[in-house]
Amino acid sequence: MRGQVVSRRVIGSTEEKFVPNPLSLFPILRAARIALQAVKQDAADREVPQGSDRDRVSPITCDPASRALATTLTEYACADRSLLLTGEIGSGKSVLGRLVHQHSAKREGCFVQLSCAGLGNAKSSSGEFDDLVVSQVLARAREGTIFLDEVGDLPKHRQEHLLQWLNCPESKATRVISSTHRDLTGLVERGAFLAALVERLVEASFEVPALRDRPEDIIPLALHFLADVVAAPPVQLSAGAIARLRSYSWPGNVLELRNAIERAVRLAGEQEILTEHLPSEGVSVGRTDRVLRERVDSVKRDAIIKALADRNYNQTHAARHLGPSRRALIYKMEKYGLKPPPGASGR
Repeated sequence: MRGQVVSRRVIGSTEEKFVPNPLSLFPILRAARIALQAVKQDAADREVPQGSDRDRVSPITCDPASRALATTLTEYACADRSLLLTGEIGSGKSVLGRLVHQHSAKREGCFVQLSCAGLGNAKSSSGEFDDLVVSQVLARAREGTIFLDEVGDLPKHRQEHLLQWLNCPESKATRVISSTHRDLTGLVERGAFLAALVERLVEASFEVPALRDRPEDIIPLALHFLADVVAAPPVQLSAGAIARLRSYSWPGNVLELRNAIERAVRLAGEQEILTEHLPSEGVSVGRTDRVLRERVDSVKRDAIIKALADRNYNQTHAARHLGPSRRALIYKMEKYGLKPPPGASGR
């Protein structure tokens, strides 16, 4: 025997864990490693308020965009078809996958999350890729839902294994939900993804908006994560911190927001969170040249204003001080919208 399977209840579904037999530790340890990756990713993407009803998933959907998507997915959950959730990493795709499972006919079964990105490193002791790990995960999802997290990162040989499983009669009892931040069509065109697998996985597709595209979710999510990190007494967000949270673009989405709140609590010493405790917007590569030009122009403009003011707005004397000709100075003044005040000589 490989071990005993023990069921337990977690948020959104029933999940299972193995109690291993000491004689078969190695395949179980590999399965545990992948399960741990899935749990970590799920925790990173989590938007689930911690309530007394731990069998329900309630994504925070205060923004009209996220609320509309959650409503659509809830209605679609009754259709026993495979679906793909697209969107940036950390945008909360796994939470919405749980929401679909919760409202589907498979809700009494397990919701099993498989992190596809880490499967390429799962090797057996002989050096060959061991399909036993994946087989065990798929078996646990029978009569429930398998969530293929970031399926676009699935190695080619795993794609073949998954397609074989999807074509088997035993897979019919499992609801398949996938997520990806990649363009699967583009991967197929480059020969990096099986076209037949896309056909099986994508009977319907929904895009999960990035956090910056659903701004009304930012503060409720931040407050939820804050309550999750600090039980009591509650930590407050200053007005500046709230403004920073709203203005920041959150390229890392919900995952970055959660990490930022946890870091801010540590920096603030569990006191009020201030602006300086939160990430600031950096200058992107695409904006560097424009920002640099703006700063140089600002320095030049200030230098001209000072030179003119110090010389009673005498353009000849100011030009002699600054270096260029009077004609060049007048051109710069026109460029920057500078005019001599009334009564100044201007000569």
